[in-house]
Amino acid sequence: MTTPDVLICVGRTCLGSLFAISGFRHFFILPEMREFLASRRVPAPMFSLLVATSVQVLAGIALIAGAFVLVSAVCLILFTLMASMVALDFWNVQGGARVAALQAWQANIAVIGGLFLVVAQHIGRSG
Repeated sequence: MTTPDVLICVGRTCLGSLFAISGFRHFFILPEMREFLASRRVPAPMFSLLVATSVQVLAGIALIAGAFVLVSAVCLILFTLMASMVALDFWNVQGGARVAALQAWQANIAVIGGLFLVVAQHIGRSG
């Protein structure tokens, strides 16, 4: 395994673990998460939570394992965008809450950038 291969695995592990661990934690706070989603007017909040969290965990684990890398990375990009729009509505808050939500958006955009690098690397290797 070359140094770039090792670095790619480390990068995928860092990104995948962020999603897998966060999603796994959601299973321990389902009532609170469901209430939050309901407060944001997400349709069928428990079903939406279970589907999104399952995608988050499974795609994160797949990314770590190097399985279904392209599909996993794209799913996590879409998940991050949707979760950010629901949870980090900086356009609806003011003051410190706005600053915190905007900073979280910026961090999520950086994560999405890392996922796009995974996609580009995977496409570059497969043809």
